[in-house]
Amino acid sequence: MYIKKKLLSVCLVLGISITMFTSFSMPWAAVSVWDGSIATGYEGGSGTKDDPYQIANAAQFAYFLDKCDKTYYKKYFLLTNDIIINDASKFKYNSVGEIIGVVSEGSMRMLPKSNKRALNNVILNSKGAKISGLYMEPLFQSMYNSVMTNIAISGSYFTQGASFVYDMTNSDLFYCLNFSPVAGDDSQTGGIVASMTDSGVYWCANTAKVSASGCTGGIAGTVDGSNSSEILGCLNFGYITSSNSYAGGIVGHAVSSNYEKFIYVFSCANRGDIKAYNSYSAGIVANSYLTVVANCYNTGGISSDFISAGIANNTEHALVMACYNIGTVWSSRQSYAISYQDEYEDTYVKDCYYMDSCGAGGPGTSLYEYQMKNISGFPGFNFDEIWTIDSSSGYEYPQPMGVVSPFFEATSMGVTISGAVEIGQVLTADVKTNKSGADLTYVWISGDKVVQEGSQNTLLISENITGRKIVCYVFSSGRYIGCGFSNTIDLVIPISGLKITGLPEYSRTLTAQLDQEGVTAVYQWKRDGVAILGATGKTYIPTADDIGKQISVTVSGKGSYKGILTSKAVSVTECILTGSVSVFGRLQAQTTVSANLKKLSPENAEITYQWYLDDEVVKDADKNYFELTDSMVGSKVTLKITGNGLFNGEFESSFTVKEYKIVKGDIDADGRINLADAMKTFQHVAGKIELTGDYALCADINCNDKVELNDAMKIFQYVAGKINKF
Repeated sequence: MYIKKKLLSVCLVLGISITMFTSFSMPWAAVSVWDGSIATGYEGGSGTKDDPYQIANAAQFAYFLDKCDKTYYKKYFLLTNDIIINDASKFKYNSVGEIIGVVSEGSMRMLPKSNKRALNNVILNSKGAKISGLYMEPLFQSMYNSVMTNIAISGSYFTQGASFVYDMTNSDLFYCLNFSPVAGDDSQTGGIVASMTDSGVYWCANTAKVSASGCTGGIAGTVDGSNSSEILGCLNFGYITSSNSYAGGIVGHAVSSNYEKFIYVFSCANRGDIKAYNSYSAGIVANSYLTVVANCYNTGGISSDFISAGIANNTEHALVMACYNIGTVWSSRQSYAISYQDEYEDTYVKDCYYMDSCGAGGPGTSLYEYQMKNISGFPGFNFDEIWTIDSSSGYEYPQPMGVVSPFFEATSMGVTISGAVEIGQVLTADVKTNKSGADLTYVWISGDKVVQEGSQNTLLISENITGRKIVCYVFSSGRYIGCGFSNTIDLVIPISGLKITGLPEYSRTLTAQLDQEGVTAVYQWKRDGVAILGATGKTYIPTADDIGKQISVTVSGKGSYKGILTSKAVSVTECILTGSVSVFGRLQAQTTVSANLKKLSPENAEITYQWYLDDEVVKDADKNYFELTDSMVGSKVTLKITGNGLFNGEFESSFTVKEYKIVKGDIDADGRINLADAMKTFQHVAGKIELTGDYALCADINCNDKVELNDAMKIFQYVAGKINKF
């Protein structure tokens, strides 16, 4: 990779010297909004390293994407201004300001995708330009033998696996930052890149939610190859989740195919929550084979219904060293504070530490919180060259230090936020840096949404800031390159609009509803103003003691939410049943019919059955089934369903008993051969239902004692008018 010779030659010894700083140059630039046109050339330049092609507006950027796959070979490009493809008004947002879709797909502008927008043998750089308004597809579908640097993506919505590039081979990404949510399918999905082979990702960051059903990672979904892929100095702050596969804060699935060339994940950090269903979850790498994970840490919550680990999971022939975890680790089956490996796999865990309260154990050394904040608690860490603890930064635990890159001078930063964390108040970000004269950009984020970005170090908390947590990222540009992030603070939000929803009836569910979603609060339900013992959930089901009484709920805000509200009381009555009933069966003599309840509510209602013959009660016919005899032919049979006890209501259904008769094709014995009969036969053949007895006799058109596809086809042909008899 690009810096492998410079850095990785010293990475295989225990005292590896690897950077953690996230460099990203973001000077102010002009903004160009795309009108859908494609330019015929560039602003200037000849495509050499010293004189790159200048991409100055959105139309020129579209021209570049339309031509970059084959037209250029080893050419250099410089993106000089910010690009907006679609403006913010075209997107839909949820209650926390996260983009969840588009207002109208027909109004969205889609970038050219000649040959799926492949970046081949091209070097694309920028001076910190930001690209926004992308929809569905990542910036590039593929990237081969190319380099992309210094670009941010925000205000976009990706549904196809990545923000920057889907498939990356023999290529490098430097200083790329994604602020936009990414969704994917059952293959691979990453906040920056979906799949990378023999490639490198350096000093990149993802701050947004990444979700899929396949391998999912905050930076990369999958990393593989035979020539040492590497991820260095990368950060994830977003929520990462996979519904059916690996989920990792940095990488979902890392596998090398060469025993002499490992995959390297160095000096990376995860600060977002990670969740996997039916698979492995981890703070850094969720599945690792022939992988080295070093100088990394996790503060996010890690959870899974299978196996979860704070740093690396499902490891085989791997090395996990000089890492720590302070995030909670939970699993309904197995959880590990640092790393998990199968009993027979070869993984080495060295000099790793975890908070004693993280909820898990396993390999590594358990430390109390005060030890985690002290150099003496980490005897295996190199605090001379790699790690530092700077409590003035607002983060009191170890952090990898920045190192000097070949092109920039690194600057370390400590960021703290001061001010009252309430709507209408002003927050101030204070930055401590070891370099004077650094050009700083402040990015304020609430939830996954950038609420303010620029040179202003203050933020007015308005009602539009709907995320419960606020964090400030500070980037320096120019000669001094670096990044710092504040501690995450909770926004204090007053609760409002309390009301009780649901029917106030015995055995039905009542819900305490607020204007805000996802509120953390304490609930207390009351009967005539007196607290009901044990009724402390968001929902309550009235009992017999509540009938005729006034039920209310008091909600007390907790954590980020403040205030105490009591709802208007509702009067509880007996339960009125809702739903309907029909009679299932062939409705012929010599058969048995049964009750078919439809949408009975509540489902736990106490009911009785009573069958009638010509409006007269049939003695002992109080079951959910009834046998029809020959003597009943021509008579009316009625089924009545009646609520018992505190359940009121009655449903009934009637029919006339028919003479017993087997008519080929008339499955339901309604006197007609129609599509419903054909469909029942098809469902039997497909294994969805089972036709037995008279049903099977009617469906057996071929009279071979079996109901087969040929029988179903003949009934269908009869219904369609293709044949007129069997």
